Amino acid sequence: MSFLGRIGVHTMYREYLVFRSWYKTALLLFVVQVVLILILSICKKIMTTALTRFVSLCFIAVGAIGLFFTYTDFTTTSHRVMKSSFHWGFYIFWIGWFISCLFFLFKKSNTTKSLIQLPNENTISVEESLKAEE
Repeated sequence: MSFLGRIGVHTMYREYLVFRSWYKTALLLFVVQVVLILILSICKKIMTTALTRFVSLCFIAVGAIGLFFTYTDFTTTSHRVMKSSFHWGFYIFWIGWFISCLFFLFKKSNTTKSLIQLPNENTISVEESLKAEE
C-alpha cells in the first residue's frame, strides 16, 4: 500500500484497516479460497454430476460478477489511489476462484475400476481352476 493509501486508511477510511497489512489480506483471501474449495468438494461428493456442474457454474457466475465489481471499484472509488500490487492481488484472487471452479467443473468422478481384484469367497484360485479342468 502506498504512503498516501496508508494515511487515508488510518485517518478517513477505517473500514479498510484489514487491507493495511498484506498478511491479513492474504489470510482473509486464503480462507475464502479454502471455503470455496471445501464447498465444491462436498458438493462433488454428495451431489450428482449435473448438479455439481450447475453449482460450479453458479460460482463462476458469482466470480465474474465479483471481478466486474472489483474492477469497477478500483477504477471509480477511493481504491484507485492504492498501488497496482494491491489491485493485482485481488485480480489474482479472482483468477484463483475461476481455476478452482473450473477444476471441479471438469474433474472426473472418483469411481475408478481397480486393476487388481481382491479375492473373496466367490473367487476361484488358479490351483482350484486347474484341478477342476483335470
